[in-house]
Order: sequence, then structure tokens, then C-alpha cells
Amino acid sequence: MLRHTLGQLNMQRRQLEQEVAERKEIEADLRAMQDELIQTAKLAVVGQTMTTLAHEINQPLNALSMYLFTAGRAIEQGQSGQARNTLTKAEGSLTGLTPLSVRCGSLPAGRSWKRHCIPLICAKPSWRHGSY
Repeated sequence: MLRHTLGQLNMQRRQLEQEVAERKEIEADLRAMQDELIQTAKLAVVGQTMTTLAHEINQPLNALSMYLFTAGRAIEQGQSGQARNTLTKAEGSLTGLTPLSVRCGSLPAGRSWKRHCIPLICAKPSWRHGSY
């Protein structure tokens, strides 16, 4: 009877040890996935920022290109007044870049970002039951 009870206790201990090992493995997988998600989110923010920045820079540059072309045509046709007005507009399109460059220059260099833990167990409910 005592041997039978000890055998059952040993079997239960092994099962618990196996379950603990599986849970530790799942936890390690979740932490790795969390790190990947954080990196993906950071890259998404960088991508969105770069797209916005490119748009904010390209708009005035496209306008400047158009104004310079128009001013050149006006000069060719001897319309110096029209060329002067167009060059004034070109200058105005460049002043739109100044606030952008000031904002970019004021971004903190080397800023340390605070990490937040996010429970990922809700991402895949089957992990709760050990079936992944």
C-alpha cells in the first residue's frame, strides 16, 4: 500500500514537473513573441513617420519645381513681372519647409523608450490549454 502511494506521488510529481517545464517553455515563447511585436510596432511607427515626412518634403519641392519651370518660361517670353511673381511664390513654398526642419531638429536624440508588458495569452486562447 505504501509503495503504491509512493508510486502515485512520484508519478504526480513527474507530471507536475513536466507541466511546469511546458509552462516555462510557453512563457519563453510568449516573451519572444512580445519582443517581436514590439519591434514590429516600432518599425510600423518609423514607416508611418517616414511616409509622412516624405509627403511633407515632397509637396513644397514639387511646387518649387513647378514655379521654377513657370518662371523660366516667363523669362523666355520676356515677362519679367510674371517671372518675379512666380519666383516669390517659389520662395513661399520653401518657407513651408522651415517649420518641418525645426520640428525634426527638436526630436530627442537617443531617447530611451519605456517598455510596457502586454499579456499575450489573449492572442491565442489555445495556449491556455497547452495546445499550441
